[in-house]
Amino acid sequence: MDTRKGSRAHKAPPRARLDLGAGPAWFQRDLGRSRIESTPDPLPLLKVAEIDEALKLLVEGSPPSDPSLLVWLERLGFVDGKTAQPTDAARQYHFQVHVLGDTQRASSLLQAPFKSLELVQLICASLWGSGPVTLTGLASLLKAHRMLAPSDDIPSLLPFVHLLNALDIIKYARKDGTIRVVYNPATDIARPEAATLEEAKATAGLKPFSPSTPYTNIRQLWDILRQCEGYIWWADPHFSLKGLEPLADEGDGQRINEIRILSGPANVNEKAKSIFERFREEMKHRGIQSDWRVQEPRTWHDRWVIAKNVCFNVPPINTVFKGDTAEAFRTSNRPAFDDWWNLAHSIL
Repeated sequence: MDTRKGSRAHKAPPRARLDLGAGPAWFQRDLGRSRIESTPDPLPLLKVAEIDEALKLLVEGSPPSDPSLLVWLERLGFVDGKTAQPTDAARQYHFQVHVLGDTQRASSLLQAPFKSLELVQLICASLWGSGPVTLTGLASLLKAHRMLAPSDDIPSLLPFVHLLNALDIIKYARKDGTIRVVYNPATDIARPEAATLEEAKATAGLKPFSPSTPYTNIRQLWDILRQCEGYIWWADPHFSLKGLEPLADEGDGQRINEIRILSGPANVNEKAKSIFERFREEMKHRGIQSDWRVQEPRTWHDRWVIAKNVCFNVPPINTVFKGDTAEAFRTSNRPAFDDWWNLAHSIL
């Protein structure tokens, strides 16, 4: 990271500093040296197996073979910055993986700490829903945010890519040399694979929206939008800016290429037009064309979310966010959305 005066280098958020006067002698010595030798924000050039071995040694009281790992163990929340001792998270990992022998949980237990890293948040928030991205494009993104040195090349990035691939945060296609982000920071859930998607299709819409389940209400709306393939057409007489939030969260350019919003004029004002214009521009970068039209007078009164493969009756968007009692359900009766759309005019 460039820290010269006048540079616009990315400034890392403050983090707890380890007290090198605490803890075992080997910890003081090795961590002190790795602090000096490591750069302020290096890429975590690690393997899951290396982290696993370091955590085992740390919890069992032996010096890790690679002292530089300790810097990352601290940043990932496995080492207490004041006492230089393993945290509860490290002990839980050790118990599950090395005591109970549940080695399959190793990657899943490491996912959350890595997802919380600013570096990973940047990648996933920037690239989720955009389709395959080349390693050159990933390197350019990191260099633009001063998280990769200008002189670093693709080979220096590969260990980090392999790590995120092993943790199911991204998918790396070796043949094409591209990555695809599967972790969506906006909803903090991974994009579902085929099996879980089929399960979601069988159950979505069966739970009523209720004042007692405000989070589940929003989660269910995510689930409905996540099932849509090809396009999302949303008809709601009183659609509001709130509806753009789940659309932005679930606007995946690998799954859909168009978003249409159809409403009455009630919530369309200059603020709505301005914000929708920004939304449309962001969707365009994901390969999704979007438009919001108003029909007045309306020839329809219900609310629908329609896609190439599914169709739902849904509650008013404001009802979902307010937490009023309502219900959504999947239906085979597809409304005449195209006819309504052709009678409406764009808000921009």
